[in-house]
Amino acid sequence: MPVKVKVRSNRAGIRRMIGEPFMVREVERRAELVRALAVQLSPIRTGRYVASHTVRSGIKPNGAAYARVVNNTPYAIYLERGTSKMRAQRILSRALPAARG
Repeated sequence: MPVKVKVRSNRAGIRRMIGEPFMVREVERRAELVRALAVQLSPIRTGRYVASHTVRSGIKPNGAAYARVVNNTPYAIYLERGTSKMRAQRILSRALPAARG
């Protein structure tokens, strides 16, 4: 016999929840997994690129928690997207699935 389930979401409650401290901690944890894998995947010549992977997190103006993995070396974009003389290494793109864990 089929079972019917009716779900009603509390939108106001969800909006409050996505900015709670536990949610910030969770997105930070997942971003840290991405950062750790990006470090493992990174090429090492001087070590500057590897050392520059950082996590930035907080609450957006709309109240939602966020976390970003960034690399601020001037050549990070070239490693990620490639150039006409070098294929893209897609380090952060390849590391992103680690956020599922």
